[in-house]
Amino acid sequence: MQDVKDKIVKRAKYNRFFIPAISRYLNKGDYGLSQNHSSRFTDYRNFYWWASAEVGVMCLPPKNLIFENTTNMKTHHFTGALEWSGNLGTGTSKYDQYGRNFEVITPGKFPIQGSADPAFRGDAQRINPEDFFLNALSSCHMLWYFHLCADAGVVVTDYRDEYEGILEIAAGGLGRMSTVTLRPKVTIDLEKSVANAQELAISLHHKAHEKCFIANSVNTTVNCEPMVVFG
Repeated sequence: MQDVKDKIVKRAKYNRFFIPAISRYLNKGDYGLSQNHSSRFTDYRNFYWWASAEVGVMCLPPKNLIFENTTNMKTHHFTGALEWSGNLGTGTSKYDQYGRNFEVITPGKFPIQGSADPAFRGDAQRINPEDFFLNALSSCHMLWYFHLCADAGVVVTDYRDEYEGILEIAAGGLGRMSTVTLRPKVTIDLEKSVANAQELAISLHHKAHEKCFIANSVNTTVNCEPMVVFG
């Protein structure tokens, strides 16, 4: 088992939120798990929680391991509209002859003014698609975290997430948001929380990530580096 731990630590030094090939662990691969150990991880996700506890790093499971049973799923329907307001008189006649501004219109909600990032000729004072993407991941994680904390008896009194994302663009303009890192700083009221609130305040980020609707919908690597303080 020490050999397994050493190899996990070595991998984690290169990528703190690594996703190893889980089949290797379950089939006595190069990490040397015995059959007894393999039987403990019939639920793939259990391995990641175990690895986190063993080496003190947060190991997030691949999203394709989560939806093992998609039958009898509830559905919710969302609608909205996006209106371009950047026609400067000649439409999209040339790349530098039209504006990037737009409005996001969701029924019954305040409109949001959007644009492209300034690097792509957008308005720096408006939210851009990359901002929307990061906001969605961060807010969904936070709301699930609150839900889980409330159920577990952990009283959160303050929360601020200073997140960042890395957009990679290849030759020809093909790009993707490759990595997003959430850095939530959470304040916990220890007096009003359960006895093991300190441990739960960190571990519940695992479950929040697993349940986050937005994180489950993308193939971007989502890291989480939580900090917990006590008020």
